[in-house]
Parts: sequence; structure tokens; C-alpha cells
Amino acid sequence: MLSLYILVVKFVKVVSTISTNIMVEVKKSWETNNVILGIIRDLLKDLDSHPHYKWVNNHLNRKAKIVVSNDLKFSHKLIFMYHDIAMGGYYGLIITTKRIGSLLYWKMLHK
Repeated sequence: MLSLYILVVKFVKVVSTISTNIMVEVKKSWETNNVILGIIRDLLKDLDSHPHYKWVNNHLNRKAKIVVSNDLKFSHKLIFMYHDIAMGGYYGLIITTKRIGSLLYWKMLHK
């Protein structure tokens, strides 16, 4: 539980640096993804319906990472925002996506 808290704190620090509305955008990205919406509906009925996913404080998490939809425009926006902030460090695409992947989950991150 402590590691989840640390991940969330790190994510919130990153998020507050790049945009105060980022979680609103993450949730908005779920609205166009029927798979994510189905997982959320299932979890609201039965918290154990998807073993790797958890619904915590109105956020969908997969293995302690906040789930982001595969919306290509939003994914690119997150990558560029994270790359451009100080924590991103301008390390290039591979390192930036690895760092993002430690906090966020979306299927096509590394492709």
C-alpha cells in the first residue's frame, strides 16, 4: 500500500507540474474506450472481477499504475509533456516512455 501511495505522490507531483487538469483528461480518455469502460463497470459491481485492475478514489489502476486510454493524441500529449518537464530531463523517447510507464499504464506506450 505504501508503494502505491509513493507512486501516486510521484504522479501527482508530475501532474501538478504539467497540468492541473491532467486527471480530468485521463478520465476523459476512458470515455471513448469501451474496454476501459467495461472494466470500470465490472469493478464497480465486483472489485475482484479483474485481478490486475483496481478502482481506487475514482481512478482506474492496473498493477498500481493509473490507466490511460490508447487515445493516440492524448498519449502523445502525455509523452511530450512529461519529456518537457524538469523530471523528464530531455532523455529521449525510450527513457521518457520507461519513466512514464513506471507511473501510468496504457497498452501501446512502448510501440
